[in-house]
Amino acid sequence: MGLDLATIFASVFVAVIGFGLGNYTRRKPHLYTRCLVIGLLSTTPLMIGLFTWYDEIFLGFFLLSNMPKSFRGKNKFHFMLFVLFIAYMVGECFHGMIVLESIRKIRWPIFFLILLLLLYKINSKKEESMIDEGLAFAITVFGLLFSVVFLGYGIVTEALGVYRQDIQAAMLGYGWSNFRWAIWAHFSYTTFIFIVTLPAVFMTLYDKKPKRRQVAWITLILLFIVAYYYDVRIAAIYLIGSLLLIIPRLGVAKVVIIILLLVSIFAIDTQLRQSKERGLKFFFKDLSQTGGSIWSKDTYDPISSRDLDRKVWFLSIFPALTDNWLNLFFGYGFRRAGYVIAPHVYNLLIHYGKKGSSADTIGSEAITNIAVDTGIIGIVLFLALFVIVGRTVYLNKGKFRWLFVFSILSTFAWLFVTNIIDIVIFYYILMPSGIFVQLARLSVSRTNKQTVRYAYPNNDKKPLLR
Repeated sequence: MGLDLATIFASVFVAVIGFGLGNYTRRKPHLYTRCLVIGLLSTTPLMIGLFTWYDEIFLGFFLLSNMPKSFRGKNKFHFMLFVLFIAYMVGECFHGMIVLESIRKIRWPIFFLILLLLLYKINSKKEESMIDEGLAFAITVFGLLFSVVFLGYGIVTEALGVYRQDIQAAMLGYGWSNFRWAIWAHFSYTTFIFIVTLPAVFMTLYDKKPKRRQVAWITLILLFIVAYYYDVRIAAIYLIGSLLLIIPRLGVAKVVIIILLLVSIFAIDTQLRQSKERGLKFFFKDLSQTGGSIWSKDTYDPISSRDLDRKVWFLSIFPALTDNWLNLFFGYGFRRAGYVIAPHVYNLLIHYGKKGSSADTIGSEAITNIAVDTGIIGIVLFLALFVIVGRTVYLNKGKFRWLFVFSILSTFAWLFVTNIIDIVIFYYILMPSGIFVQLARLSVSRTNKQTVRYAYPNNDKKPLLR
């Protein structure tokens, strides 16, 4: 996979934006978290030139122009655990790089070291003490714009003859001979940003300003439409589950109106879409049969066994790790899972009656990569971070703590669906003072009717809650 002009231009553009925003937040520190989160959410879905490194490029140059200076983490245990996790992952990166004899894999230890810088920055004295009251609304506006762009992209490409399910793989030469239509990552990867966007939307629904609440309602509806339009089951399940959790606060009447409106929109789309077999009925049937392959017998069925690949990837963990005790505890090294599980996956697919061809390496979802690459120690570190973050947001007794707990559980569920281990936002969720912790703190400050005084240029005083 080589670099083309589009990839180089996009990478340089993202680097310039990241450096510029980082420099801007040196003068406007109260906007630090807002610029960081919106930048990461904007670059996560991109796959220009078949690369998904744009969020890490943004973060690297963002931090380069606004480096951490001092540290004041409140949760020292969580902080040290994350440092230990980073150290372990860097070691696994070098382990995998040496075995694969690939200097290109140097990207991964750099990736985790950048995350270490982010950890120190968001736990610095200045950043850790701030609560940005405009953060939830800023993320909501991003969700609105992203939904419009992402939906518009699908509608335009379908009008040009490329069906929405084929967008990811389509490389058609409209205008430029090497122009790639597939600028987005696959849809379950792209919509992972909903994990951060949706809690912010629900928080904005309770904003004091009516216009902000209106924006939140529109964004919520658009997020549902995106999940339906691209048939992203994990995103739809997360959206529906979150809506059910929030019903007591929204009220049954509002939720019923939302459901009726969405069903009407979905029904209209069913009549207009090119592929009539993938309409409203298919969507709900497909949604209800998610995970059906877990109980599938030795006969492959294209509908009920749609998730068979994911089941087989997960099952391949056990023969891979039981090869010897070193692999069981320490894994095979970062980015080696595809090579290790390939023969096991091939044999398991044959066992379940699905024809396939053998390959030297295969792509799989995140949980298999984590387990095979890092072993039991890596799994334990990941699980410990999930538990600590879940406990932290639960102890923030705001209106939305159960929504944040459900979002963390949904993040964990995403590991079984697609490979998100190269997404910065994923690790930002697991960090002390990470994005969920900051949103939870914001919800508590609103619940307690607190106001925030920010730090401004030439003013070194800490922002105070009062």
